[in-house]
Amino acid sequence: MRIVERRLALSLALASGLVAASTVAQAQSAPDGNWTGFSIYAGGGISSLQGDVDMNDTTEYSLGTSCDRVDSNVATSGSCPPEFEISKVFSNALWSAFNGDTSVFGTVGVGADFEPTTGIVLGAFADIDWSNADLDVSGSGSSSSKGCLISCYLLSVEKTAQTTLNGKIDYDYSYTLGGRIGMLSLDRQSLLYVLAGYTRLETDGKAQINNSIDIDVDALGHHLFDASYAASGISVSLPDSYQGFTVGAGAQVILSSIWSLKLEGRYTNLQSETVKYSAKSSDSKTINSYERGCGSASTTDAAVDCAYNLNVSADSNGSIDIDPEIWSGRVVLSLKLN
Repeated sequence: MRIVERRLALSLALASGLVAASTVAQAQSAPDGNWTGFSIYAGGGISSLQGDVDMNDTTEYSLGTSCDRVDSNVATSGSCPPEFEISKVFSNALWSAFNGDTSVFGTVGVGADFEPTTGIVLGAFADIDWSNADLDVSGSGSSSSKGCLISCYLLSVEKTAQTTLNGKIDYDYSYTLGGRIGMLSLDRQSLLYVLAGYTRLETDGKAQINNSIDIDVDALGHHLFDASYAASGISVSLPDSYQGFTVGAGAQVILSSIWSLKLEGRYTNLQSETVKYSAKSSDSKTINSYERGCGSASTTDAAVDCAYNLNVSADSNGSIDIDPEIWSGRVVLSLKLN
């Protein structure tokens, strides 16, 4: 009988222990509606890097001709007139909007919230986003000039200059420091909020600038020649960081006493950054060959072959202004620490 009583007492004790443990577990997992405390969170979403680019390029072209004696039978050299040299400055401006591809990003962060008055939650947060977003930067601009000698029928030189820009910006990471204010639902299980903060974006970007000029020369109603010259391959490193402000809104729902889920949208406006560049280049192109009497001290009556050349040099200077912005939507899981 005593053995039965002991077993019964032991069974009642075990049952009481299990009930107590179950009650404690339920109390720990049940949402209590307390929003005050610290938290960490992680998640991801989609983002798009967008914006526009402004560029101003000033290139001074020096155009000249020369005539070189190329007859191997004549040891001396001389000039083969006529020769001319002109200088012209072209200023090209371009503007282009760029739209980056929508891409996936990951985020981690920390937060702190408190409830200064019933139903209102104030908080601060800091998070960092990593993304594989990138965007292409491109644009072009052109200008032209025409010069005449006495009249355009007698001699006209028409020049058209073009500037093109091609580049790419890669999104490395960004971080945001900010705060939020929100209103609790009546059952205190969800929060609607707005946020604002400071954001810094780190990128890696490069661009290439090509400047070219087309020259068309006419005289006495006849086309003499045309030529083109490209001052290409001007490589520029684009700004590697941008800073600005972020605004957004979201909703957070309590899942348990320590877990909650946030759904959030953000817009980030970043200040424009400018980079300057300069480059020089030159080239010489053979336009035609003539047989002329190009006399010298020792060969006054020699008729020699002369190569008629167009000499071009370009001195390019300019600036590129990048003005980016970010649109993003994210889902994060938050863990309450206290």
